[in-house]
Amino acid sequence: MAKASPNYESGYEGNSKQLREYAVRIDKMIDDCGTIQKSEYLVNLTRAIINGLIDTNKYFKLCNCVLNLTEEDLLFLQNDIGEKVINDDKEYIDDFRSVGILYEVNGGYAYSRRAYDLKQYALLYNYDENINRPAIFLARVKPISIEITDDQEIDNLFDGGKDSE
Repeated sequence: MAKASPNYESGYEGNSKQLREYAVRIDKMIDDCGTIQKSEYLVNLTRAIINGLIDTNKYFKLCNCVLNLTEEDLLFLQNDIGEKVINDDKEYIDDFRSVGILYEVNGGYAYSRRAYDLKQYALLYNYDENINRPAIFLARVKPISIEITDDQEIDNLFDGGKDSE
């Protein structure tokens, strides 16, 4: 937002079109917030961007997480986040994956950098509190490559080798 904002001391007039877009987006987020607790999370994110702890892109992505998750999801995340691999079928997995705070790894799912940022800049009120972040995030699952040589092999992949007529 700083790139779009005017800076009178340096003579920079700003980008009024970009500022208007940001204002409309922030107004819509506040309107869609729904609960006092979620609005406090948005306030925390706004403090983080004002203090230069996150950039505009990260700000809007984290706000999207707050808006698209329930308060229960956010409280669960605040207490559950860690370096473990989640491999059981919890109801939170689909919700968290949809906003980018869980990603697939060998053996299950792991919390992404965005999850740790969400906890630090939105869910916690004290930015000085140092949360434990993994030094290296777990390796993502590598896609499986399949070499197919003829149409019969394609049929075997989808129907277990049964001939369809």
